[in-house]
Amino acid sequence: MERKESSQRGKTFPGYSLTLDGFFLEDEMIKTLLFDLAEEYPFFGYKTLIRLLQSTFRLIINKKKVYRLCQEMDLLLPVARYVSNNSEDKIAFEKVLVTPPNTH
Repeated sequence: MERKESSQRGKTFPGYSLTLDGFFLEDEMIKTLLFDLAEEYPFFGYKTLIRLLQSTFRLIINKKKVYRLCQEMDLLLPVARYVSNNSEDKIAFEKVLVTPPNTH
């Protein structure tokens, strides 16, 4: 049994989403809505953009789909990582001499 190699993994995307009214909205239209929202609110992440899409345009949309669309349009914000200083960490976890209670 031979396995066919494919460049894409998983299920293909349908290319549309539904509104609460039952209308279809294509991904290209959702991209323009996302772009307009990202221009209006530049510091909102994709999870906040999901809530705006759901409340403003009454879309039934998944967070993974919005993440994928934002990634295609390069709208994702850079992730801030905390870099710790090793000397401060060593001081914080240094062993402390403990004496038994009631000994003076």
